[in-house]
Amino acid sequence: MILIAFFRLEGLDAAFVELLQREEEWLPSPPDMKALYTHFYNEIVKHARNLVCGSCSCIDHDSGRFNLVHVTEPSLLTLQVDPSLVPFDFSSGIEEIDNQHIMIDPLGIVQIAGRLSSVCICQPCQKSLKDNIQPPESLANFR
Repeated sequence: MILIAFFRLEGLDAAFVELLQREEEWLPSPPDMKALYTHFYNEIVKHARNLVCGSCSCIDHDSGRFNLVHVTEPSLLTLQVDPSLVPFDFSSGIEEIDNQHIMIDPLGIVQIAGRLSSVCICQPCQKSLKDNIQPPESLANFR
C-alpha cells in the first residue's frame, strides 16, 4: 500500500510541475503593437476607397477585382455608342474617349500622376472587352 501511495505522490508532483509550467506560459507575450497597427492601417486603407467600373458602374473596394485600361486601348471601342440615340451628355472629360463616343462612367477614370488617364474596368467586363464583345452590363449596352 505504501508503494502505491509513493507512485501516486510522484505522479501528482509531476502533474503539479507541469501545471506550474503551463501557468507560467499561459499568457504569451503580446504582439508588436506597431506592426499590428501598421497591418491594420494598410488593410483599412486598401479597402476604404470605392472603385467604380468604367464600363458597368459596379462598385467594389478590392483593387484585385479591377484592371486599369489605358484610354487609348482599342478594346474600349466596343463601348462606342451613337450619340443621336442617347438623350443626355455622356462625355467623360477625356478627349480620347469623347472623340470616339465611348460611353463610360466618369467615376471609373483614374488619373495617375505623370501619365495619361486610365479607366478602371472590373474583371467580368475586362473579359468581354478582350473578347471584343460588349459587356452585357455595360452602360453602352443601354441597360
